Amino acid sequence: MKKLTDLRNRPFLVVNTITRPSRGVNTSKAGWANDRNNWELFENPSVTDRVSAKIMREATIIIDVMSGECVKSRFEVDEAEVVEHYMTKYKPHIAEAM
Repeated sequence: MKKLTDLRNRPFLVVNTITRPSRGVNTSKAGWANDRNNWELFENPSVTDRVSAKIMREATIIIDVMSGECVKSRFEVDEAEVVEHYMTKYKPHIAEAM
């Protein structure tokens, strides 16, 4: 993992994910969480010029926009796939921030 002082003065794409039960799911029944259809996933993207300890702790994905390098990923897939997916998905968001 990189030092936080190395994660400054350039743009970083930070994605926080929020997972919560879907509407109408009876969470009082045992086993409701085992079905993937009972969950909703929301992504909150942002672009920042420095990564703080709080961002590092809370973020799901952090990508260095200039180098195209994945700084942090909580997904168990290849980091190159993560970078490609999120850089494409949030390209307008990144362009607006630049």
